[in-house]
Amino acid sequence: MAAVPGPPNSFNISIPPEGTSHLISQGFESYTAFSTELEAWHNLDLDGSLTWDWEHTDFPFEGEALPWLVFAPAQCTPPLTDISAQSGHKMLMATASMTPPNNDWLTQSTSAPGR
Repeated sequence: MAAVPGPPNSFNISIPPEGTSHLISQGFESYTAFSTELEAWHNLDLDGSLTWDWEHTDFPFEGEALPWLVFAPAQCTPPLTDISAQSGHKMLMATASMTPPNNDWLTQSTSAPGR
């Protein structure tokens, strides 16, 4: 991987062709459902906008200004049965801002693609 010069607040990475066999994957079962506290991640809500309410289900913090959220479909009221995590019962979700554009960021301070 080689660094490519750019503005000080940006970076570029180049993943070699064999890198396509390496996936970035993380489960979220150990996190509290509907939490925005994510260890090892920077979870930022830079737009500060309220998010849309869901019409047919309720969950904690629905409609509030949110960054990424640990979403547990089975713990909604009523439970959502037509959406599921890739593995386990929880996933991350970024909800749409009522005042676009969305400006929510989830970044990891250290990451090494392909390793």
